Amino acid sequence: MLSVYTRHSNDCPQKDDINWKRCRCPKWINGTLDGQFIRKTASTGCWEKAEDLRRDWEEAASPKKLNPVTIEEAVEAYLGWWGHSKRSSTDGTNWPYPR
Repeated sequence: MLSVYTRHSNDCPQKDDINWKRCRCPKWINGTLDGQFIRKTASTGCWEKAEDLRRDWEEAASPKKLNPVTIEEAVEAYLGWWGHSKRSSTDGTNWPYPR
């Protein structure tokens, strides 16, 4: 997980707050990405551009895209896990409740 922070100049009035977003001081990105610690400059003084860069890095590092599952598919998978399907139950009374 990466995060953006500000490395303020000595004359910045907010130099004690690394999370201050509104100054034009350089923004940096640090954190772990694919198990390795990184600390790199975002090469910008704009917090939004640094956040966009951070998001791009994180998306590029995790190419695993999940396919969306419909509600119907999720219900079928859940009922199938219990050993039932919605076609086999006419009244919904055969749920395997523990006794």
